[in-house]
Amino acid sequence: MVTADINSKDIDRLIAVVAERHKVILDKSDPILVTTTINELILKKYLAQSRLEVQNLQKNLDALYADQENQIKANIRTLIKSSQQSMKDSFVEASEEFIQTLIKQTVLLSENSEATQKAIRFNRNLTFLFAVSSLASLCTILMLATA
Repeated sequence: MVTADINSKDIDRLIAVVAERHKVILDKSDPILVTTTINELILKKYLAQSRLEVQNLQKNLDALYADQENQIKANIRTLIKSSQQSMKDSFVEASEEFIQTLIKQTVLLSENSEATQKAIRFNRNLTFLFAVSSLASLCTILMLATA
């Protein structure tokens, strides 16, 4: 911190400048120099108060920024969770539709002829395998999403 104390040299210089510019001779006990010293002390006090106010303002701003950062993080977490749920729901719905389509096709095949019974069983097994695979994929996605 820089202080602006007026020392004896400064007073001598001030007396010289006033004498040169205004043609007035001051001495060190002149009331105007006493006033200068009083002004210096008052200014020091107000500068110190101003520094404290700036420091308090900085602390308040830091706290405000931290609160905003936490709020943004919470909003991002909420958006991510919402997106994960939406993806999960879409995947489940698509899987169910696909399974229903496979089941309908399997039923149609079974109605066509007895010669295709082996193929029907294979399709049912495939449908079951796909359902199990879809469920496993869904579980994996959910585990990754919540990690």
